[in-house]
Amino acid sequence: MEKISIVTVTFNNEETISELINSVRNYLKEYYDEFIIVDNMSKDNTRDLLLKLEKDQGNKIKIILNQENIGYRKAINNGIRLAKNNIVLAINPDSRLLDDSIVNCINLLKMDDNIAYCFPRLKGKNGYTYSYYTDEAIPFLEQYPKYSENKLPIECVEVEIPGGAVFAVKKDAFLSVDGFDEEVFMYGEEYEIGLKLREKGYKIVFCPTALVYHKGGHSVLKSKPDRNKRLLFTYYNDYFASAFLYYKYCNDSSLKRFLWWGFFFIKALEHSLVSKSFIPIKIYVKISREKNQFIIKSKSKLNRPCKWRILKALLTQFHEIKKALKRNTYGTL
Repeated sequence: MEKISIVTVTFNNEETISELINSVRNYLKEYYDEFIIVDNMSKDNTRDLLLKLEKDQGNKIKIILNQENIGYRKAINNGIRLAKNNIVLAINPDSRLLDDSIVNCINLLKMDDNIAYCFPRLKGKNGYTYSYYTDEAIPFLEQYPKYSENKLPIECVEVEIPGGAVFAVKKDAFLSVDGFDEEVFMYGEEYEIGLKLREKGYKIVFCPTALVYHKGGHSVLKSKPDRNKRLLFTYYNDYFASAFLYYKYCNDSSLKRFLWWGFFFIKALEHSLVSKSFIPIKIYVKISREKNQFIIKSKSKLNRPCKWRILKALLTQFHEIKKALKRNTYGTL
């Protein structure tokens, strides 16, 4: 049997990492032969716990202890680069397997050379199940069918924008597009990787028959218990990632760029209303004042014109946050 590698990135996850490891051992024992854990300089007891688990559980667990927090994107890239197997299951440390259904994602990658990325349905901390791939959140889909949260497909379907909390990916395909862009600290990576993989001709598949629990936002919530500091951190990194992605891949006219910043402002206003805080507006102003850095840094490697579908893809990120906040289930806030 072809084995897989599992990769996760921890930052202050002493309460959740053991549950993840135990669930992997229970349900994927025959499928994986290495579990790479990259720690981003946790301040709690995560590092001590990881070293103990590495000692107790043998050579399947490999611990990488970073001497600083290098951000999620760079850390997960490093973990995937170190993987010895081509199929890698990347999973957030506040997730856990509920059964062995994630094998459905793994098998899809094995069966089809064109499928590079497959992600499951997720179960949130309040019990609801969801996907990043929804009718309301991604209204611009033109090639593929549209599904709402309450009407998910029964079978696996090809999509444009993948989920990022849990996914199975082919290492060679992932590295062929240089993985996640490391100039961004965190957030928004699924939008970019979806764009880059599809540009290379690879398929991204949503597999609703695979189900994984994901608490969401544990590290940010624990690291920044003060709500205002948490809002500042979350919205700044979120907005920065979106603006960076837009300027990197969209060679636009001045009019479209003006419209995009207008849409951006509307979303920031919505976030301020939902969160009952002016912080999203303040972050919008800060990011808009810094936009020259995106023009300088973010030259498109793909050298393709920006389409309205890509512009709308950026906005889906904000819409997802808004919906989750209304349900009071967005862990990072």
